[in-house]
Amino acid sequence: VEYVKDISEISKYIMATPGLVVDEVVVHEGKPLPTASKIKEILQKAQA
Repeated sequence: VEYVKDISEISKYIMATPGLVVDEVVVHEGKPLPTASKIKEILQKAQA
């Protein structure tokens, strides 16, 4: 897990924050924020 603050790095993937990128694939962008259980589900699918 990495928290990125550099806007040039962020803009390589998303145009609206917040965003979640897993293995260089955008899995969530903008609001509404995903729930903790949804984030857990996303990360578990990425590991499969």
